[in-house]
Amino acid sequence: MSQRPEDRRSIEVKVRREGVRVYAQRYYAVPPEAVAARTLTAPASSDDALTRLLPSAARPLALATTVFAGPDTTKGVVRTNVDVGAFAREDETPVPLEIVTLAVDQTGRAIASAQQTSTVTVTGPSGRPERTGQAHEINVQSHEIDVQSHLELAAGEYEIRVAVTDPATGKVASVFSEVTVPRFDRAQLSLSGVTVDMWSPVAGEPTATTRRTFHRTDRVRALVQIYQGTERTEPIAPVSMRVQILDSKGSAVRDQSLSFSEKMFANRRADCVITLPLTALPPGEYLLKLEASLSRETAGRTLRFAVQ
Repeated sequence: MSQRPEDRRSIEVKVRREGVRVYAQRYYAVPPEAVAARTLTAPASSDDALTRLLPSAARPLALATTVFAGPDTTKGVVRTNVDVGAFAREDETPVPLEIVTLAVDQTGRAIASAQQTSTVTVTGPSGRPERTGQAHEINVQSHEIDVQSHLELAAGEYEIRVAVTDPATGKVASVFSEVTVPRFDRAQLSLSGVTVDMWSPVAGEPTATTRRTFHRTDRVRALVQIYQGTERTEPIAPVSMRVQILDSKGSAVRDQSLSFSEKMFANRRADCVITLPLTALPPGEYLLKLEASLSRETAGRTLRFAVQ
C-alpha cells in the first residue's frame, strides 16, 4: 500500500522489563526517492544537517551529553561535549569551526539552541589547540578535540543535535543524542548524568572526554551529582550509593557501597566521584552501574566503557 507524505501510522512498543525506558518521536512518511536524495547527499548548511531525519557522517563526530540540575532555576542544564578532531588538519593550520547545538522535543519542534565559533589548531600529537572567537573549553589529546557547550531545558524528553561546519571547505557533519531532563526540583531523589573525565599529560588535570575506550594506564573518573529535590524543604537524609562494574557476561568485578551523609550535601546536592580501576580490569567491555537509595526512593545511572 502506497503512503502519501501526510499519511500517519501508529507504532506501539511494549516493554515487559522494569527499569527500561522507551523513547519515541513522531515521524511522517515521505516518498522513498526523497529520503534517498536527502540522506545520500551532503548537507548544504548546519540548518540542513540539523533538520534531517538522520545525522550526517561527512566527518565522524563523537557526542557526550550530561544533564545536571541548574544552579538557580527549576530547569536542567544539558552539557554537550563533541569531539571535532576529524576536522583538524595535520599541517597545524588553524581551523575555524561553526558549531550549532539544537534541542528538539518529541514532535521535532525546536526548543533551544546555542551557536559558537571555535578556532582550533593541533600543535602536536599531544598539544593544546589555540583558539579564538566565542570558543568554549577545548581539550586535545592525540586527535581528540572536545568542545563543550550547554543548553537550559525544562523537564522532559529531548533530542540533542549538534552540527559542525568548516566554512573554508564547506564540510558539514552532525550527530544526535537523546536525553531526559528529570524534575530535579521536585523529585525526592535524582541523579545527574555521568560525566567522564581523564587526566591529560598536557593540562596536568582531569578534563571531560568523549572517549569510552581506554588503556589500562589511563586515569579516568566518572562524576555524578546526587539531588534531594533542589526546591524541596524537608531535612536532608543520608543516601547510599551502590557502585557496580559488570563485565560482558554480567558478572560483577567490582561491587561496593558508598555513603553520603547529610553533611556532604550543599544546596541539596552532593558530588559522587568514582575512579575507574582500569589497571585491575582485563581488556574487554564493561558496564558501570550506579544506584542511589533514600528510604524507598531509588535512582540509577549506567555507563558503558571498554578497556584495551
